[in-house]
Amino acid sequence: MAAKLGSRWRQAPTFVVGLLAALLVAGSATAEPAQLTSKRAQAEQVLGQIRAIDSRVAQAAEAYNLATIQLGRIQGEERRNARLLAIARTNFGHAQTALEQRLVTLYTSGSAGGSSLEVLLGATSLENLIDRIETVDQVSTQDARVLQQVTTIRTRVRMRRAQLARARAEQAKVVAARAAQRAEVERQLGERQRLLSSIRGEIARLEAIEAARQRELVRRARARLAAQAA
Repeated sequence: MAAKLGSRWRQAPTFVVGLLAALLVAGSATAEPAQLTSKRAQAEQVLGQIRAIDSRVAQAAEAYNLATIQLGRIQGEERRNARLLAIARTNFGHAQTALEQRLVTLYTSGSAGGSSLEVLLGATSLENLIDRIETVDQVSTQDARVLQQVTTIRTRVRMRRAQLARARAEQAKVVAARAAQRAEVERQLGERQRLLSSIRGEIARLEAIEAARQRELVRRARARLAAQAA
């Protein structure tokens, strides 16, 4: 009996050593490799960058939309101005025709005096004629006044057309700049997303390798325990 107990105690250290060795192996199996930890930290960093860039994408899209809306308003005002200019041209033509008919009647009736005729013939342009016509008593001042008004309106509409053309050109540049900014931010976002996808793929690969390594370590530990128990 004593011999059997002694034999068991002599075998006990060997079994304990084997058990401790198996536990150490199992403990090392649960430790995560530094490369996997580094990749996960990198993924978190890239994910934070994606969140920040995504916010910038929203801001760039909003700025582009506002610039586009403003350009649309300018273009709409240009269309209204074009209609006004067409009306002004029509009115100007009617007033000019009425005044020309009045002058023809004046000349053909012979009612224009010599001084009046000299004033009319000395005009260098239609606008200059309108200025001079006030000195001609035989011509209706109402016709001259109407022509002066439509001429003023036409000039203003033309000036507004030029202003709108400049505003549209400037706003078109703003829209192009906003579009370029949005495209650049979207490019950065796509680049970060592809990088994150690549990192996650690498993490999955490393996790698979680590899982296989841990299974192998557990298998070896169990085999060692079984050998020690035998």
